[in-house]
Amino acid sequence: MHHSPPTDPPCAAPPARGGRLLVFIAALLSPLSSAAAIAPVNPGFEDPAGSFPAGWTVGGSVAPVPGLDSPTAAALAPGAAIHQDFAPAAGLDTFSASFAWRIDGSGPLATDTVRARLRGAANGTDLITLRLSPAGLQSFSSGPGWTTDIAFAPQQGVVYTLTVTAGNLDADPEFEYQLTLDDGSTALTGPIREGWHNGSNAV
Repeated sequence: MHHSPPTDPPCAAPPARGGRLLVFIAALLSPLSSAAAIAPVNPGFEDPAGSFPAGWTVGGSVAPVPGLDSPTAAALAPGAAIHQDFAPAAGLDTFSASFAWRIDGSGPLATDTVRARLRGAANGTDLITLRLSPAGLQSFSSGPGWTTDIAFAPQQGVVYTLTVTAGNLDADPEFEYQLTLDDGSTALTGPIREGWHNGSNAV
């Protein structure tokens, strides 16, 4: 199936499922081409203006805490979510998005938890849906369902920086994405994926 490039920029929305999740949005939506980047509002959660976190939409209980190599991170209670929407912009058919997360606790992760979504098409369609699982970092697509992109044993209490790179990443005409996960000492990169959440990366 041929995938056309996304028509709108995605948003990041990582909800916490299970233990408390700390999130630090280090850098979002950097274009891989010469097109202008979208600058997220308050990407490090440090803007004191308004209620915390300024520029973000919150669902459930989200509180400021120090951590993740930043003066301020967002702590999400179980069931909470945080996201930011971006206006349509040209050039985001190729982009890179990164953020860091940590699940409170210690020891191996025992349940599927902590989902993150990148959305497009006027925020009406999930493009890329990810989660941490005891099997590793997984992505969802409408065909096979959940697939393990990076097999490893996630640990509670460890900071993981996730980078999503999207664009025409190989020789064919389709658009793909690829995931990289870094725990501060080892960076693991998954395969190039063509399986978007809803079977297509545009609507």
